[in-house]
Amino acid sequence: MAINERDPVTGRETTGHEWNGLKELDTPVPRGVLLFLIVTHIWAIAWWFFAPT
Repeated sequence: MAINERDPVTGRETTGHEWNGLKELDTPVPRGVLLFLIVTHIWAIAWWFFAPT
């Protein structure tokens, strides 16, 4: 099992990937972006169902 490395600046765990000396942080999707995606998907399904043809 891999040892989780922490970023010294932010204190968050890294994914273990390194690109040109930059390490990728393991952060979740921002809540606002996730909410926007959920609302737009619900809107699209409702529009598809209720829109007249």
